[in-house]
Amino acid sequence: MKAERTTQSELWQPEALAAFKDSLTDGLHPDDTGGKKGQSFGNGLQGVSVKHLPSGQIKRSQVFALAANPSINTATVCAAAMAWGGMNQRFSEKFFSLAGDGWLKVAERIRAGLLDRKAAYAALANLRRDGKLYGTGPAYFTKLIYFLTPRAGGEGDQPYIMDQWAGCSINLLLSRELVKMNVTRIWAMGKPKPVFSYQVAEANTCEDYEEFCAATDVLRLEFGLTPDQVDRAMIANGGRNRSSWRHYVIKNRRI
Repeated sequence: MKAERTTQSELWQPEALAAFKDSLTDGLHPDDTGGKKGQSFGNGLQGVSVKHLPSGQIKRSQVFALAANPSINTATVCAAAMAWGGMNQRFSEKFFSLAGDGWLKVAERIRAGLLDRKAAYAALANLRRDGKLYGTGPAYFTKLIYFLTPRAGGEGDQPYIMDQWAGCSINLLLSRELVKMNVTRIWAMGKPKPVFSYQVAEANTCEDYEEFCAATDVLRLEFGLTPDQVDRAMIANGGRNRSSWRHYVIKNRRI
């Protein structure tokens, strides 16, 4: 029903939709490798069993496998998700030290299938508001929702990562700011033009996240993609090997 309502009420921006469609030929594999090495990231973090983490960089499939294994504790799964996401290790020690203040219990409820994506976002956003989710705004705590939510063979109402790239992607595709973004203008020494830094705003509510996920569901169905494929396509590739959709987003996202 959510996807049907979005289909009726949302209108894709034709140029952006065409660019997104073209980008699907880039062949980005949904089982991509994350930013941090598992064991080095998890070493010394409260509650994390480092022996269950890979020594090298983590793939999406490895995080999902850990989440599906009942013998692996949830803190370890969360460490794998954050390592994959490239969490700044200036934040990781304190973040995991605050597990007992509420976020680990929420994570366990998500993993047990007791919270849907909207309720999971609301619970974590409330903890963030109360200072109990250190160094972890929506772009990162939606990674926890994405990896911890049971998949059980179904694809309905799956959560998605709402980071700056997915947020800017859906905003371009809908030609409106569904995902609220904080934008900072930065002038670098010797550069003729400023560069702009984008961050998912903490003002985004659980209703905003649900609408973002519902719109992403519609996009996924538009092209016959799996949840992981559409997530990968929206986030795309950055760095020196930017994929075509990342180029499009950087060129066209609004200030």
